[in-house]
Amino acid sequence: PGSGDLLLIWNNIYDPKHPGFANGYGPRNPLTVAISKNEGQDWQNIRNIENIPGGVSMTPAATFVGNEVLVTYATQTENMSEHQFYSIRLKIFPIDWFHRR
Repeated sequence: PGSGDLLLIWNNIYDPKHPGFANGYGPRNPLTVAISKNEGQDWQNIRNIENIPGGVSMTPAATFVGNEVLVTYATQTENMSEHQFYSIRLKIFPIDWFHRR
Protein backbone atom coordinates (compact mmCIF):
# COMPACT_ATOMS: atom_id res chain seq x y z
CA PRO A 1 0.00 0.00 0.00
CA GLY A 2 1.22 3.46 -0.93
CA SER A 3 4.34 2.20 -2.73
CA GLY A 4 2.99 1.56 -6.22
CA ASP A 5 4.59 -1.91 -6.13
CA LEU A 6 2.64 -4.96 -7.26
CA LEU A 7 2.56 -8.26 -5.36
CA LEU A 8 1.94 -11.40 -7.40
CA ILE A 9 1.11 -14.81 -5.88
CA TRP A 10 0.78 -17.70 -8.32
CA ASN A 11 1.44 -21.37 -8.98
CA ASN A 12 4.83 -21.19 -10.64
CA ILE A 13 4.55 -24.27 -12.84
CA TYR A 14 3.43 -25.06 -16.36
CA ASP A 15 2.86 -28.73 -17.14
CA PRO A 16 0.65 -29.49 -20.16
CA LYS A 17 1.24 -33.22 -19.51
CA HIS A 18 -0.58 -32.99 -16.16
CA PRO A 19 -3.73 -35.20 -16.36
CA GLY A 20 -6.11 -32.35 -15.56
CA PHE A 21 -4.39 -29.69 -17.68
CA ALA A 22 -6.93 -29.77 -20.56
CA ASN A 23 -9.74 -29.11 -18.06
CA GLY A 24 -7.97 -26.23 -16.37
CA TYR A 25 -6.72 -28.29 -13.43
CA GLY A 26 -2.99 -28.11 -13.93
CA PRO A 27 -0.45 -28.53 -11.15
CA ARG A 28 -0.91 -26.31 -8.09
CA ASN A 29 2.54 -26.45 -6.54
CA PRO A 30 4.71 -24.50 -5.72
CA LEU A 31 3.00 -21.32 -4.56
CA THR A 32 5.30 -18.44 -5.44
CA VAL A 33 5.48 -14.68 -4.77
CA ALA A 34 7.20 -11.81 -6.58
CA ILE A 35 7.26 -8.01 -6.52
CA SER A 36 7.15 -5.59 -9.45
CA LYS A 37 8.29 -2.00 -9.07
CA ASN A 38 7.44 -1.05 -12.68
CA GLU A 39 3.77 -1.95 -13.18
CA GLY A 40 4.42 -5.61 -13.97
CA GLN A 41 7.09 -5.21 -16.63
CA ASP A 42 9.71 -6.96 -14.47
CA TRP A 43 9.41 -9.20 -11.42
CA GLN A 44 11.97 -9.59 -8.65
CA ASN A 45 12.51 -11.38 -5.36
CA ILE A 46 10.78 -14.46 -6.73
CA ARG A 47 10.49 -17.13 -4.05
CA ASN A 48 8.25 -19.97 -2.98
CA ILE A 49 6.09 -19.55 0.09
CA GLU A 50 4.79 -23.13 -0.08
CA ASN A 51 5.99 -26.27 -1.84
CA ILE A 52 4.29 -29.51 -0.83
CA PRO A 53 5.81 -32.46 -2.74
CA GLY A 54 2.92 -34.35 -4.33
CA GLY A 55 0.40 -31.88 -2.93
CA VAL A 56 -1.29 -28.66 -3.92
CA SER A 57 -1.32 -25.03 -2.75
CA MET A 58 -3.89 -22.77 -4.40
CA THR A 59 -6.35 -19.88 -4.31
CA PRO A 60 -4.14 -17.37 -2.50
CA ALA A 61 -5.44 -14.12 -1.06
CA ALA A 62 -3.41 -11.27 0.44
CA THR A 63 -4.58 -8.74 3.00
CA PHE A 64 -2.41 -5.84 4.11
CA VAL A 65 -2.62 -4.96 7.81
CA GLY A 66 -0.24 -2.33 9.11
CA ASN A 67 3.28 -3.40 8.10
CA GLU A 68 2.30 -7.02 7.44
CA VAL A 69 0.81 -9.09 4.64
CA LEU A 70 -1.56 -11.88 5.65
CA VAL A 71 -1.56 -14.57 2.95
CA THR A 72 -4.21 -17.29 3.05
CA TYR A 73 -4.47 -20.25 0.68
CA ALA A 74 -5.84 -23.78 0.43
CA THR A 75 -3.61 -26.85 0.56
CA GLN A 76 -3.73 -30.62 0.23
CA THR A 77 -0.85 -32.81 1.34
CA GLU A 78 -1.27 -35.05 -1.71
CA ASN A 79 -3.38 -35.07 -4.86
CA MET A 80 -6.79 -36.32 -3.80
CA SER A 81 -10.30 -35.69 -5.01
CA GLU A 82 -10.60 -31.99 -5.73
CA HIS A 83 -13.24 -31.61 -2.99
CA GLN A 84 -11.56 -33.59 -0.19
CA PHE A 85 -9.00 -32.90 2.49
CA TYR A 86 -8.35 -29.21 1.92
CA SER A 87 -6.82 -27.14 4.68
CA ILE A 88 -6.64 -23.37 4.86
CA ARG A 89 -3.27 -21.90 5.77
CA LEU A 90 -2.32 -18.46 6.96
CA LYS A 91 1.19 -17.06 6.69
CA ILE A 92 2.06 -13.60 7.94
CA PHE A 93 4.99 -11.73 6.39
CA PRO A 94 6.40 -8.29 7.14
CA ILE A 95 5.93 -6.19 4.00
CA ASP A 96 9.68 -5.63 3.70
CA TRP A 97 10.24 -9.43 3.43
CA PHE A 98 8.94 -9.23 -0.15
CA HIS A 99 11.58 -6.61 -1.00
CA ARG A 100 14.55 -8.50 0.49
CA ARG A 101 16.72 -10.63 -1.74
